[in-house]
Amino acid sequence: MISMFKFTLPFLFISCFSFSQVPTASFSALPTTACIGAATVFTNTSNGGTAPLSYLWNFGDTTFSTLTSPTHTFTSAGTFNVTLLTTSANGLTASASQQIIIQDVPNPTFVAPISSNCAPASININNTTPSVAGSSYLWNFGNGSTSILENPPAQTYNTNGSFTVSLTITTSAGCSGSTSIPNFITISNVAPSFSADFEGGCSPLTVQFSDQSVSPSPLNPITSWSWNFGNGQVFNGQNPPDQSYTTLGFYNVSLSVTTQSGCSGTTVLDSFITVGQINSMNFTVDSPINCIKTDVEFTPTVVVSPANPSAPITYFWDFNDGSSSTDTIQNPTYQFESDSGYFDVMLVVEYLGCTDTLVMNDMVYINAPIAFFDLDTNLICNPTPLVSAIWPAVAIVSDTSVHGLLSDNVQMIWQWGDGSPNTELNDAELDDANLGSTTHSYTNYGTYEIQQVINNFTTGCSDTSKQFYYVSRITSDFSIPNDTICQGVEIQLSDSSSSWSSHSIDSWAYNMGNQEFVNNGPNPTYSYPAPGNFAITLVASNDVGCSASFTQFIRVLAPPFAVISTPAADEGGCSPHLVTFLNLTVQPPSYNPMNHFDWSFSDGSPGITTLPVPITVPATPQTSIQHTFNGEGVYVATLTAYNDFGCSSFSTKEIILTKPTAFFTLDNIVCNGEVLNTDNLSVGVSPVNYQWYIDNTIGDTLSTDFNPNDPYIEQNVAPGQTSAIHNLILIAEDINGCKDTVSISFTTSIPNANFTENLPNSVPCPPITGAYLDASTSYGTINTWLWDFGNGNQSGLQNPSNTYFFPGNYDLSLSITDQYGCQDDTLFNDYIIVGGPSGVPQYDYDVCTQTASFFITNQNNISSVVWNLGNGTTQTNLSFDYIYNIGIYSPSVILTDAAGCNVPYPINPQIVVTNSNGLNANFSAAPNPVDINTAVTVLNQSSTINNFSAC
Repeated sequence: MISMFKFTLPFLFISCFSFSQVPTASFSALPTTACIGAATVFTNTSNGGTAPLSYLWNFGDTTFSTLTSPTHTFTSAGTFNVTLLTTSANGLTASASQQIIIQDVPNPTFVAPISSNCAPASININNTTPSVAGSSYLWNFGNGSTSILENPPAQTYNTNGSFTVSLTITTSAGCSGSTSIPNFITISNVAPSFSADFEGGCSPLTVQFSDQSVSPSPLNPITSWSWNFGNGQVFNGQNPPDQSYTTLGFYNVSLSVTTQSGCSGTTVLDSFITVGQINSMNFTVDSPINCIKTDVEFTPTVVVSPANPSAPITYFWDFNDGSSSTDTIQNPTYQFESDSGYFDVMLVVEYLGCTDTLVMNDMVYINAPIAFFDLDTNLICNPTPLVSAIWPAVAIVSDTSVHGLLSDNVQMIWQWGDGSPNTELNDAELDDANLGSTTHSYTNYGTYEIQQVINNFTTGCSDTSKQFYYVSRITSDFSIPNDTICQGVEIQLSDSSSSWSSHSIDSWAYNMGNQEFVNNGPNPTYSYPAPGNFAITLVASNDVGCSASFTQFIRVLAPPFAVISTPAADEGGCSPHLVTFLNLTVQPPSYNPMNHFDWSFSDGSPGITTLPVPITVPATPQTSIQHTFNGEGVYVATLTAYNDFGCSSFSTKEIILTKPTAFFTLDNIVCNGEVLNTDNLSVGVSPVNYQWYIDNTIGDTLSTDFNPNDPYIEQNVAPGQTSAIHNLILIAEDINGCKDTVSISFTTSIPNANFTENLPNSVPCPPITGAYLDASTSYGTINTWLWDFGNGNQSGLQNPSNTYFFPGNYDLSLSITDQYGCQDDTLFNDYIIVGGPSGVPQYDYDVCTQTASFFITNQNNISSVVWNLGNGTTQTNLSFDYIYNIGIYSPSVILTDAAGCNVPYPINPQIVVTNSNGLNANFSAAPNPVDINTAVTVLNQSSTINNFSAC
């Protein structure tokens, strides 16, 4: 017997326990389709089994829960297979799964190939958001129109302005996102614009115009230009020829443009071109001879054409006194301050773009004196000895002024600004080689204004010059908290500098002695990045420019160089995990010795303090320790090393503890011979290895694949056995060799197709009828039978019957399927042998002669035959010919063997005889009737019958 098996696995536990001891896993979820960030509530409806029940939820996103009815929030989009594994107190398990669909919140995006044009404008707006089935759309185009289509039609904008376009997308789960882009569409008129190289000038004026018009859309270019230059000339085109203006006056210029779509616009610039003429120009001065720094008034007289009060005349004055002073008012008042003597004055006049220039040579004369002096220095800082009446600060002034002519009567007065009497020098004293140079002593610190006053009694003019003179004192000082610090530890620098009371300190620059500078205030903080001995220098400066420096020395100690290490094998493992930590701290030479070590661990266990091993060489290894970590995740061990001064450094080491979670689902009914339908949902640090076992882990491994892929065939099946109970065991092992084991029970269904009947093995002559009784067995209820009796007959009944009408050897097969889809079949070759005569009666038919030739092939055990030709005629020959008349006939034959067994055989198909030769002769003639001597057309319409060929 050949048997075939097919298995499916719904989750049902069958064992020696009663059904009430087997748990049933089930749950509901609300909602089953949701948005990212929305909570899904899972309600556990499991029942049965031996209490208490425990639960393990796998949400399909690498997260788990052991709560009875958890609430879970998915943080990414996708379809998640949520599985609940229910375990009873006696270790029996059941599982249930359900898909949860999490959708992204849409982020609508859209573009417009052309987003600006002139009205009326047809704008295409394209949705570029990735399509999600079941989503709804709502557009608002800002033009009063909306749409609910994913890809909306083109929109028409009839008015100028900026329009906001928005798109809201809502998914089937109600996840909604909106995008609104202000001013996304801009509708505006074409903008005619132009420029000219000259907008005004003297007659005759030649002007070149340049088009600067702009279309609102690059796909709607300007195609026509119409110019009117106001001088009687017009032009059609973008680039007009140069225009000539010969008549004085004002000219309006206009430009009209039209785009390809017909948008048009016109720009008119009134009085854009002006042509003027300066007929005459002159100017006068109120006093051609003046003292320095006195007002001099200038008055112009200008005659222009054409006279137009609304067209202003512009003025530009240059007084040529070397001070680069100019003026642009019509009637300026000016003071000459830089020199004495004669000065040329220039006036430039512009009217309607026409300009003219007039220069008056030696127009103004400026008399002496001009006061001016030099100080050998204007700042005295920290004089030694200190300023006093005995040791004053001496200001040396050098006279560089212009007194006037030698014959002039001149007086010079020095005012020192310290309350002391002025120094007055008469004409005689000013005529020597020193001129007005002198000195003055200051006996106190301060800020002093020195003034030089010169009176020239001959010219009647006077002048004054002044400068500031500073006598100041400043000291630099600061303090530090300690002259010895640790590298990297921040110190506070405290300024205690002082300055003369009226001269405040405004700058502090600390040189830290290591090529680094700190200048962010009087009391900064600083940490040294390297050890050593350093000189800290403070340069303090006050607001008049005096500075002083002060230096202190500091020693910076290097901390120990903490180093923590572990053997490579200890860097990761399974909980509990014992780790050996190696203290490889290095003590810098020639510095403070080690004091102690602090160890801390991120698992919350108490810290440890160890003492140093005496140093023999800088790299002497220190005491190592061991620590056991429990749990799962990344743990950090920290070693902090201290020397006797308190300087420290730390080193950390990460320890990774892993624990895989073995988890899978399995239908609890397995058809014998089918692949176990597992869904491996285990997680762990990759790579994770898997081992599958049946019943225990001692025997051979079933599979090392992610899911078993080979059929499971039940061994040593006892007669009548319909099921067997097994445990499928999965061991998951992660990268660190950490393992987890899970086991699920399942039942194999072992169907057996079988039957009984009432037939002998052979009969001498047909017909023979058999009644078949199903005797199949299976773990599940059998609900499908398929019988094949070998004679072309089949049946789907559980207990069918069948009749054999002809001799032959017949095979019998039965295939069954139970409620779990498990199948078995059985096949019996030559199940029954039916004796008697046999053969294949046939005929050949000649349609032209209506003759049928009868004969028998594959003859066996035939002793006699009787043919019935279907028209009442019989024949007893094995083969013969027979001519039929018109009609339809169903011939048959009865075969008889030597034992007298008669077997009737039908002969197919029927014989159809239509006429003597199977042809229809026919024709037509036209016209009919016909006149004499008129041609007649004869058309042959003969045909064959029943597609017979012509004989």
